[in-house]
Amino acid sequence: MTDRSNPVRSAESAEEYLRLEAELNDRFELVDGQMFLMAGGTVQHARIALRLAAKLLEATEETDCEVVTSDVKLQIGDVYYYPDVMLSCTEVKLERRFFKSPCFVAEVLSGSTAPIDRGEKLLNYRTIPSLQTYVLLAQDTIRAEVYSRLTGDAWRYEVLEGDAILEIPCAGLSLPVSSLYKGVL
Repeated sequence: MTDRSNPVRSAESAEEYLRLEAELNDRFELVDGQMFLMAGGTVQHARIALRLAAKLLEATEETDCEVVTSDVKLQIGDVYYYPDVMLSCTEVKLERRFFKSPCFVAEVLSGSTAPIDRGEKLLNYRTIPSLQTYVLLAQDTIRAEVYSRLTGDAWRYEVLEGDAILEIPCAGLSLPVSSLYKGVL
């Protein structure tokens, strides 16, 4: 969770941000030169993200794709985020601190992050050429908001609830949205 009204500090460059984050030994997102502290989430949030990551890991086990959770940053120019779940099939498999070209990104919504996830992050994520699917998962109900790239800059938006099928093409994965909420709701 991130409070965009209260940046912790500013960073003159991406390099300074990366250095400061390492020195401060905490997780910060960088937007417009401002560093925002990432707060802890809820058990529900963690379980939903972990279920999705586990299903992606299983689906991509025999591929060159890599699944990561919010411990790995996403770099979009001079902006850095910590998405809840990412999948990339083009990242070089070396030790690194961030992805640049995911094909799938998911965020688990909370009251404080929903406006950022639906606004600022949606706008920035849609600029990533490799991104095919962006999913927003509710915490309090079985619901996924799905943004799917059609061609070029055209996107389709749909809401999936209950047992509706979530398609993640770059993982070759189709799953009921409800499967992400077992033991959560």
